[in-house]
Amino acid sequence: MHGSGTGSVGLPVVFSRNGIVIAQLTVNLPFAVQLVSTAFRRADRKLEYVAGLLGAGEAQRFFTILLPLCRHSLAGALVLVWSRALGEFGATLMLVGVTRMKTETLPANIYLNVSANDLNGALASAFLLLAISAASLAVASRFTRVDKKRGRYE
Repeated sequence: MHGSGTGSVGLPVVFSRNGIVIAQLTVNLPFAVQLVSTAFRRADRKLEYVAGLLGAGEAQRFFTILLPLCRHSLAGALVLVWSRALGEFGATLMLVGVTRMKTETLPANIYLNVSANDLNGALASAFLLLAISAASLAVASRFTRVDKKRGRYE
């Protein structure tokens, strides 16, 4: 009997970097879908309808009208989901495990350093994670600023 799961089709997951990506996708994909669908729902669709009346097909309207209208919201969503994935610990620990220099992420590094009683290393990693999170929040808020006059996201 052959093995089952993703390892049997050539995609090892446990104790590998592939597993980190799969764990992050599994946990964060619902947030990404919600943010992207909100961005598309809030877009002003009048331009898209006019382009349709002028003969533009669905794909052309999507790529030339809707996507540019949502670019700031989509970029902000990408940054927010990426920064959320950066801090993910539980799914990575359960699926991949935490092995130094192999499947170690910043939150896992903090965990390993605290477990080894290396509080300076843990604090350095925590500070780095905090700095990256603050920078991500600044970038995301730049992309998702609200237009005060129209009450919409730009």
